[in-house]
Amino acid sequence: MRGIPVLMILALAILSALLISVGWWKHDEAGYLPFILGIIWALFTLGTVAGRLRPASR
Repeated sequence: MRGIPVLMILALAILSALLISVGWWKHDEAGYLPFILGIIWALFTLGTVAGRLRPASR
């Protein structure tokens, strides 16, 4: 996960925020699927940030 560019990580964070907000506020119309996908994307984003911040092992 160290090879993912910073702009892609930022895009993932924005996508997860949008999915969580739409899934929470519009769950009557959209269902809970966007909310669940937003949580999954947020966890993936946190994993990529943690992978970026970890020092490289040699």
